[in-house]
Amino acid sequence: MNNIIIALSLLLASFIAGSAIAADKVVVVPLSTGRVAPASLPHAYGYVIGSTAPRFVTNYGATSVITNGTGDYTITLENDFSGYPVVLVSSYNNTPIDEIVTYSANDTEKNIINVRIADGSGAAIHSNFSFLVYSM
Repeated sequence: MNNIIIALSLLLASFIAGSAIAADKVVVVPLSTGRVAPASLPHAYGYVIGSTAPRFVTNYGATSVITNGTGDYTITLENDFSGYPVVLVSSYNNTPIDEIVTYSANDTEKNIINVRIADGSGAAIHSNFSFLVYSM
């Protein structure tokens, strides 16, 4: 049905434009149903309580979170990412202090994301944060 609608739309467009489309030149591309491009779905996401014993509040696609020291966290993903991941990290606090959040990922450990959080002066601090990882 979708293919017929596309073909009729092309014919109607050519009629309105005052030109003709030869029937053998019409290319009908079938629409995929129920399919989503893999890169448009998150590889992993979650919300972490940042402390000396960090834990997930909510989580998809990650197996663990540990602290390597104040404000330094390692998230292990269930599956390796491909290429260079797109990672978004946002800290949450209920105080007026500034927080700086950075992350790193590397080519050798394709299931590890490191998150570091510091205050406005650059001193490492524990803080809650959310993360979102897209694999490209």
